[in-house]
Amino acid sequence: MIKIKIRKRLIFNILETLALTGAIIVASQSPYFWRSITKAYFRHRRYYNKEVLRLFRSLKYRGYIRVLKKEGLIKIELTERGERRLKDLQVWNLKIKKTKKWDKKWRIIIFDVPKEKNKTRDIFRLKLREFGFYQFQKSVWIYPHECQKEIVFLRELLNISSCIKIITSSDLEADEKILKHFRLINNKKRESNE
Repeated sequence: MIKIKIRKRLIFNILETLALTGAIIVASQSPYFWRSITKAYFRHRRYYNKEVLRLFRSLKYRGYIRVLKKEGLIKIELTERGERRLKDLQVWNLKIKKTKKWDKKWRIIIFDVPKEKNKTRDIFRLKLREFGFYQFQKSVWIYPHECQKEIVFLRELLNISSCIKIITSSDLEADEKILKHFRLINNKKRESNE
């Protein structure tokens, strides 16, 4: 058995591959059916054919993928449930790469998500915390690094694009608490001494 972390990564890769390609189609007469799939779609990863086969069966059993056999071909495609699962995995796998040097700009996220989307709002808020954002006010969060691409992707995944605004500003009255939160206080003191 492969490790759980690698297994989750492979599940994500399988679902993502199916989403990107639309489907995987292979001749069903081939005795090397699963090996062909592994080589074609997962050749850069260190996985065994048996594990790929086991995961495909598991994904089919859970209703994430559909396997159709027709006219000597096997077609594997994502189901609606699989698309939802992929979306969840994309949300939780999303990370922001921090830059080494601060560009002196603040990214301010303002959102007003309706009450009927409470769960979605909580997920968005949880991801902001995970990214390292600072809660300035109830629905106003700030961050000192470039993150627009990730926030746009996240709000689209969660289907709340119209509820979230991103502002970039070089003028923010950041108190010591905020600067300490982002470990920028030493940089500011050094600059004022120079």
